[in-house]
Amino acid sequence: MYRHTFVVLLTSMLIAGCSVVGTNPSAGGSSGPEASFAWPTASGYATTSPPAETASSGAWSPPPVPSISGSHVFSVSGAIAARDAGTLGSQTIDVGGYWSHIQLTPPCPAPMRQINPLELSCSFGYGITERFEMAWTVTSNSVETRFGPTSGPLLEPYVSDDLWARLDPRLPIGPVPIVVAGHFNDPGAATCVADVRDACRKTFVIESILVYDPSSAPTLPPSPSPTPFPSPAPSGLFDPTRCAGDVPYSFVGWTTADKLNIPMDFQGHAWAVVTQDVVPLGEWNNDANAPGHFNLAMGRRVCLAFDIDAGGGSGIAFSVVNGTAFRLWDDGRRTTSDEMGAGSGDPSLPAAGSPPPLPEGVAVTMSGKGLPDLAASIYDWSGELLSARPATDLELALPGSETGNGTNAAALVLPSDARSVLVVMAECGSDRSVTVTITADRKAVLLLAADRTDCGNPGARRGAVLSFRSDVPADITAFAGL
Repeated sequence: MYRHTFVVLLTSMLIAGCSVVGTNPSAGGSSGPEASFAWPTASGYATTSPPAETASSGAWSPPPVPSISGSHVFSVSGAIAARDAGTLGSQTIDVGGYWSHIQLTPPCPAPMRQINPLELSCSFGYGITERFEMAWTVTSNSVETRFGPTSGPLLEPYVSDDLWARLDPRLPIGPVPIVVAGHFNDPGAATCVADVRDACRKTFVIESILVYDPSSAPTLPPSPSPTPFPSPAPSGLFDPTRCAGDVPYSFVGWTTADKLNIPMDFQGHAWAVVTQDVVPLGEWNNDANAPGHFNLAMGRRVCLAFDIDAGGGSGIAFSVVNGTAFRLWDDGRRTTSDEMGAGSGDPSLPAAGSPPPLPEGVAVTMSGKGLPDLAASIYDWSGELLSARPATDLELALPGSETGNGTNAAALVLPSDARSVLVVMAECGSDRSVTVTITADRKAVLLLAADRTDCGNPGARRGAVLSFRSDVPADITAFAGL
């Protein structure tokens, strides 16, 4: 019996309270290059490297690897060298070192076939080290968390379910002195697929646990606290405009967690900026739970950076002032949203509930020079739309209607008519239809092309002119590819 754990990471701008979870990794784990992924959470600074001295006892030394009377106990590096030299075959040997497990479920792609357990297709943060250290380490600067195997000698063995129960890492997680009996070149490696068969033969299979007593093992010495906040304060880690653009900010400077009213916790000091007013927290979203509707996350944005030593290269974490977050809908509704963390949503606003029916669609053709026509259905939540027509080549060339450089849509109030707006979409020339949604405040035009199987002639520009009863807001913006 063996088990696999497959993980799908859902990432967003902020995942509050991320934690590392445990699993029985009897089926998987491979060393190889260091894995890396970013969690926008503030879990503090982590380290697993023991200092040379503790505060109370002076010099410190790790517990020794146990010996077995009458038996040769291989070190981890000795076992690996003998394996690679071909002198062991499949014989049972004793191996001693330090067992540890960080109880990590890493993001691993689900295999498209049945996996031989000897393949150890995904690392789970456990193993036997030669040095008194964790097999895998986790480091965090409160913005990005990285994990990877130690650089020292390491064996990541195959552990059967019955033996795994004895290696439960809760007391403590390690490192714990251990001696095990096992073998390389397991006969089961013959059934591994060809490209990993050699790796299967190199997997150490634990047959029995000879010495292992986690309750009597010392833990790692206390790690030093993060560097105290310096005085005078260093310069900021990023320019405030990187947070939400050129908008007013109510706070810019160094602060601590207890000074910020956000659904996020962190240790030490952070460089933070807080917007004075509510701003967009992301981009317009095509809501799968309300077909045909779009919404935009809003709130007073908070941006933080934690690594004092990183200078301008530090990463930025995003959060929101508690009680200010909400969803702005294309139909003009505002609904509360706690998706940024408990308490982040505006309590004065209602829940999303059921959306209203879509307004009646208006058909128009979006045209472009040398391109097939694009059939557009316009849904106007403002109720101000009077007419729509294809754009001319001259209109598509007007200054302010440009697309490209990461912008695949444009909206331009016509210089000759303040009540008309040129809407341009620059996506696939092979597209044949698109929905065009005008938000209730007429500040956004949302373009969503029909499902496509390919994208012929990418960046093809086609447009239409929409005319309204009253002047169009000068800051109207268009978004495509939602």
